[in-house]
Amino acid sequence: MSFQQERLWPDGGTRPARVAVRVRGPFAADLLRGAVAELVRRHEVLRTTCREIDGWPRQEPHPPGTPAAVAVTETGPGPLAPDERDAGLDDLVRAAAREPFDLGRLPLVRWTVARLGPDDHAVVLVAHRAILDARSAVLLLREAASLYGAAGPAGGPSGGPRSAAPQAAAPRVQYGDYAAWQRDALSSPAMRAQLARLRRTLADPPPPLELPVRTAPAAPSAQPGPRHGLVVEDLPAGLMDALHDLARAEGTEPFAIAFAAFAALLHRYGGATDLRVATPVTKLPGDGADGLLGALADPVVLRCDLGGDPSFRELAGRAAAAVREARAVRDYPYCELARLLARRGGGTLAHATFALDGGDPARPGPIDFGGLPATFAGHVVEPADTALNVVTAPGALLWEYDATAFDADDVARMAESHATLLRAALDAPATRVSGLPVLGGPSGSACCPDGRAAREARVPARARRRSCTSRSASRLAARLRPSRCATAT
Repeated sequence: MSFQQERLWPDGGTRPARVAVRVRGPFAADLLRGAVAELVRRHEVLRTTCREIDGWPRQEPHPPGTPAAVAVTETGPGPLAPDERDAGLDDLVRAAAREPFDLGRLPLVRWTVARLGPDDHAVVLVAHRAILDARSAVLLLREAASLYGAAGPAGGPSGGPRSAAPQAAAPRVQYGDYAAWQRDALSSPAMRAQLARLRRTLADPPPPLELPVRTAPAAPSAQPGPRHGLVVEDLPAGLMDALHDLARAEGTEPFAIAFAAFAALLHRYGGATDLRVATPVTKLPGDGADGLLGALADPVVLRCDLGGDPSFRELAGRAAAAVREARAVRDYPYCELARLLARRGGGTLAHATFALDGGDPARPGPIDFGGLPATFAGHVVEPADTALNVVTAPGALLWEYDATAFDADDVARMAESHATLLRAALDAPATRVSGLPVLGGPSGSACCPDGRAAREARVPARARRRSCTSRSASRLAARLRPSRCATAT
């Protein structure tokens, strides 16, 4: 098993990776089925299960022709009226994601094709996170689209004669090789040096993070499994231009500026001066891994110092240093680090997650199924194990939250506060963090007149903000603990 898989074993992958596209034109599910069969042949991870052998969890690859690995289902609500199709697709994606996986049984990747209307189809891919991360899911969908187009002409009649998906050489490095590489590399001098550096950086535990935690139990849900909500904070183009301008002026990257604003917001809410925030990165073995798919995303920890009430410009410099430090030790497995630090009393590794979107190779954009235009439906979010997961996307921040820990109204106010704080920080980066305005934060500062930049999920709930001390701090710390490995002994 890879360390990413170990972090999710045996029951940590209840939230799947998922991606959906809308395809315009006469889509043929049989052609997609042929493409998926070819993908299963190429990529060993798509026909791999996991089980315990001699007391240890291990991968168990199956032969390329295993029928159970090719799971393409035709279903859906269609045909629907045009104004009902977006909601119908949302329902379809949620239903597909709720269907549980068993890591010991195929399939662990499922495809659903739904007819929403005449020449309007949806393709939904859902995978266990121990098999595919969100980035790999997007890349797999793009590869399926390419195979679909290569197997037959565009615009042919659905269900008509189609040629088989063309075969090509499988990637030289398969996911089982990747897992073996990880284990072998762990004892290398380079990894030992990274661990020593991480122990110096992260050994002493930070205090609990104070956030507006839910005080009343969440309303009961008819659906099993974890409940999560999403708030979308729209970022106007002018604001993003200003963010990039400040990054260029400071000689850093836009992600560091965005992370600095997020850290400032968490500081303003709880007063903490020592913040640990996780961010997922794709961990690859280097050259020769072209075409490798799987659970490759693994968090690194950004530790940011907000002591001394710095100016936002100074905080941006500290955030950039935190990003550089995390990248210097990015290869060390998060799960193994959490286990080692827990044995030494290192406490929670990360309070929250702040992530870039999928990265250039997997960035949602135009996609083509043999001449049939397709667009990504909704947002592609890498599931996180922290209760608060904020993802930067084109023109927006996505605030994903654990609905048992946070109330939708409070998360929406946090998103609005962030937009207000970010705008003020970019306008006047010399302003000290304590002087940056927020909306509804503990300081009671007012929002800028045009600061209502968040769009909240439709969840009718109320919760008052309270200090996270004593028992409430323990409960919130447990919710923010990034993985079961963090408590392993």
